[in-house]
Amino acid sequence: MITMMIKIKLMPGKKKEFLDTMQSLQNEKKNLKGISGTKVYEDVEDADGFNLVDDWETDEDLERYRSGENFKVFLGALKTLCAETNVILGPTQQQTGDVKQEGEKDG
Repeated sequence: MITMMIKIKLMPGKKKEFLDTMQSLQNEKKNLKGISGTKVYEDVEDADGFNLVDDWETDEDLERYRSGENFKVFLGALKTLCAETNVILGPTQQQTGDVKQEGEKDG
């Protein structure tokens, strides 16, 4: 099993829109092959902070999701709603920085 955790900080005033969007996207994600759990946690110390946690059965399942249309929609939502993101994959892999869609150039 591999876990993908995304720590985010919302832009001011985006909390309701974020929660509505995540509810819809998380419901869709639950039907994907290889997902064994997906949760959204609110940071108790930061009203604009959230942790999104997905548990995937295999690396291949996670990579299939990350290369699919659902993940592109998810990234688009994060770009619109979040000021900061930090993606952590499993116990040792980590990616940080701005959220970009695959193939997008730094601007």
